[in-house]
Amino acid sequence: MVEEGLTVAAVREVSEALLRGFETSEQVVLDLGTANDVDIAGLQLLCAAHRFAVAHGKELLLDGIGERPRELARAAGFVRGELCRIGRDVPCFWIKMA
Repeated sequence: MVEEGLTVAAVREVSEALLRGFETSEQVVLDLGTANDVDIAGLQLLCAAHRFAVAHGKELLLDGIGERPRELARAAGFVRGELCRIGRDVPCFWIKMA
């Protein structure tokens, strides 16, 4: 659960938690229901976590994601209607957020 926000100030902590989750599980669910703030660094972390998950045969799911992260992802150009650029036939992570 991301309590404060998914911002540059929290990226390291959230990243470490995600890595611990991927070490012990095939599927990691990141609960953003209480995240009050999201910035570009947070979106970049989600993208990197998705790429890591796919590369390692795992899955990243988001729960409780609000409209603010969706708006920011669209405005920043994260949402693409194509395959993920990780070299596999994997849909873009952001399509689900559009």
